[in-house]
Formats: sequence, C-alpha cells, structure tokens
Amino acid sequence: MIEERDGGGIRLTSGTGAASGMQLSRIVQLEEGTSHLRITATMTNISDTTRRWGIWSVTQVDASSRSEQGWNRKLRAYVPVHPRSAYGNGYRVLYGCDDNSQFSRDSDVISMHYQRIVGKIGIDSPGSWIAIVDGESGKVLVQSMSYAKGNEYPDGATVEIWTNGLGKLTAYGRTAEMPESVEENPYMIESELLGQLTSLAPSESTSLAYDWYAATISINLKGTRLRCSPGIPVL
Repeated sequence: MIEERDGGGIRLTSGTGAASGMQLSRIVQLEEGTSHLRITATMTNISDTTRRWGIWSVTQVDASSRSEQGWNRKLRAYVPVHPRSAYGNGYRVLYGCDDNSQFSRDSDVISMHYQRIVGKIGIDSPGSWIAIVDGESGKVLVQSMSYAKGNEYPDGATVEIWTNGLGKLTAYGRTAEMPESVEENPYMIESELLGQLTSLAPSESTSLAYDWYAATISINLKGTRLRCSPGIPVL
C-alpha cells in the first residue's frame, strides 16, 4: 500500500495489478474531538474494458472473550429491517444453516448474538447501518453509509454479517466441516457495508463514503433497544 497525506487525512492506494481490473484508494479522516471516522473509498477502472463492480467494506471484529475463556457470549450486532424487504424474515441466508440461532428479527431490527456458529446473512436494509455491541465492556461500533434507492447491490444486500465458527460451510461447490482449532478458526465476526453495483468504462471512477462512530454504553444489554435516527442508531 502507498500512504500519503491528503488534506487532513491519510490516503491509501492499492497497486495496479489487480485481476479485477480495478485500483482502490481510501481517504481516512478523523473528526477532531470526536470518535467519528469518515472513510471515502474510490474504485477506478484501470483495464481496457468496461467492468462492473461494487465497493465493499469489510471490517473484522475480534469475538473472543476478554477473560480469554472462549468466545464473547455478549457480542451482538444490530441492523435495521427494510419495511418491504425482499426476504420473508428481513434477511437472506448466504452461508451456513438456514435455522442459524445467532440471527433473529425483533420487529424492525435484525439481531446477531454470537455463538461460534459459522454463517453469513445479507440484509437489504435502507438504513444501511450496523451497530456492534460488546456486552462485556459496553463498547459500541456503529458503521453507516448512504442508501441509493432503486439501485442494484451485490447479493441483493446493503449490509452483511459473517460469523466464524463451527458447522458445515458450502462454498464454490464444496462442503467442509469447520475446524475446532481456534488458531485455524478464530473467534471473529465481519460487518460488511456494500456499495451499489456500478459499470465503469476504462479510466472511470466511483466512490463510496461511509462513517464509523465509537461509544461506551451501559453493559446491561437486557432491555437495550435500538431505533433508527438520521443515519445512525440511538441506544
């Protein structure tokens, strides 16, 4: 990666040998005196043909317990439901078993309660935010972006949640049993924000801006409720 100063932030630029035909860059800016981080990702077609991709932000979160006794039993994530979701329960199972007990719907919110079960869901959320809550420490990470109504998104989702864990995983025509070893299969989740699919001619670019916010709340998760506000949740 190439790093350079860019107007109060840091610009990170990828190399040019990507098989995708795209070069990626990110400008990372921290708002002074706050926990607000603004990230602007740009994708540029460096090939000689038109390409169609979407910018995809993936954040890996440590799901191990602070006591070092297995996984964090109090790790949760929340995503707002689309009121007219294309999926019956508000989300689509992408990997893992259909009845994965980690994922549930509570009225207008999709919840994830980490139990070390492998799986992944896609959520066609117009709110386009995800809140990750560590119930052991009270730390919260909120990630959000703008939703482009009427556009096509990868997997038909704007937000996805992946959970590392045990169980069978079928991908690319193969089914494998996930290993018990924590070294091979660590306690971890991924929160993913998906940008709309965009066709780019050679040398054309598109950008996706998204925001991170950090906070500390009461660690009593019982009765914790999230609701939608302008772009971010209120705890």
